[in-house]
Amino acid sequence: MTSDLQSSLEAPYLAPDVVLHFYTAPRPAPPSINGPADGVISTTAVLNSCGLGMEGRDDAAPQLSDYHAIVVACFSPHPLAPALREILPVHARVPVLGIFESAIHCALQLGGNFGIVTTGRKWEGILQNAIESTAGVVKERCIGVRGTGLAVLELGEEDDSDGPNDRVLGFLLDGSLELISAGADTIILGCAGMSWRCKALE
Repeated sequence: MTSDLQSSLEAPYLAPDVVLHFYTAPRPAPPSINGPADGVISTTAVLNSCGLGMEGRDDAAPQLSDYHAIVVACFSPHPLAPALREILPVHARVPVLGIFESAIHCALQLGGNFGIVTTGRKWEGILQNAIESTAGVVKERCIGVRGTGLAVLELGEEDDSDGPNDRVLGFLLDGSLELISAGADTIILGCAGMSWRCKALE
C-alpha cells in the first residue's frame, strides 16, 4: 500500500521544493484498515513508535515535529489525525490532514454533488456518518457511498499482463457509474490504495 501510494505521488505531481516521506504503522498494527478497530490499533502503534504513546520511541520512526505537515493516508475517520492534532506541541504548528476530509473538501470545491467508491460494504454507513459530522460539509451534496466488497489488500493485485487487475477496475467502475446515475458530478476514490488506478478509471 505504502509503495503504491509513493509511486503515484512522484513527480510531476510535486512542486520542486516539496519532499515526501512515507511511514507505515509498525506491528502490532494490521496490514490494512478494514474497520474502526483497525484504526484504533494502528493509531496506538504509530503513537508508540513515535514516542508519543506509552512506550519508548522507535529509532526508525519519524520525528513528527520536524515536518511542515502530516497526512494520514487512510480514507476513513481515522483516529490518528485528531490524536496527532491533540498531542503535537502547539508551538510546532504542524498541520495534520486526513485524506478523507481533504478529498471531500476538494470535491466540494469542484462543485456539484459527489459520491464515494470504497472497499468493504461496512464502510458505507461509517463514511456516511463521518460525512455528516465533518465541518463545512453539506450532507445533501453527498449522493452516497458505494462499497465494492473488495478487501483493501485486493487493490494491489495484478493481472497476468502486469497491469491493474481488470476485476478490481470493474468493481470500481460499476460503483462509480451507479453513483453517476444517481447524480454524482465527482467520484472520490475512497481508499489510498485506489490512487494509482485513477487514470485507468477515468
